[in-house]
Formats: sequence, C-alpha cells, structure tokens
Amino acid sequence: MELIRKTLHANLELLRAVVVSMSFIGSSFLFPGLRFGLLQTKMALASLVHLYKFRPCPQTLDPMVFDTKSFFLAAKGGMYLQITRVNRT
Repeated sequence: MELIRKTLHANLELLRAVVVSMSFIGSSFLFPGLRFGLLQTKMALASLVHLYKFRPCPQTLDPMVFDTKSFFLAAKGGMYLQITRVNRT
C-alpha cells in the first residue's frame, strides 16, 4: 500500500509540474475560445487601421512622458487622438 501511495504521489507531482509549465495560449485544446477572441480583436484592429488615420492631438504631450504613479502603462496628462476617415475605394 505504501508503494502505491508513493507512486501516486510521484505521478501527481509530475502532473502538477506539467500543468503549471503549460502556458495559457500554448494549450489550444483547453481554451478554444481564446483563439477566436484574439482573432476577433486582431480583425477589428486591422479594420480600424485600414479605414481610419490616427494622429495625436495638440493636447498630447510631445515627447510623451509616462506616468510613473500609474498601475498600468499610461501617458502623463492622457493621450488624445484625432481620428479621420480615409476614403478608399
């Protein structure tokens, strides 16, 4: 009985090491919705870049300075954009 318990414990440790080292994106069979979500986001960004032109407004600081007190990466004073539609036929 003790041998079975030790073998089971060793197998569980090995399984835990494999699962922990498996990346979230690398295991496509576990998270199929993730790939569809990433594809949808990429298609939306490609559509926006194709149809619109993005430029910084005069309100945006030049050169851009990052806010060091922000938890996320953010521009100090904000980042304002001018968005104009590009006529493509």
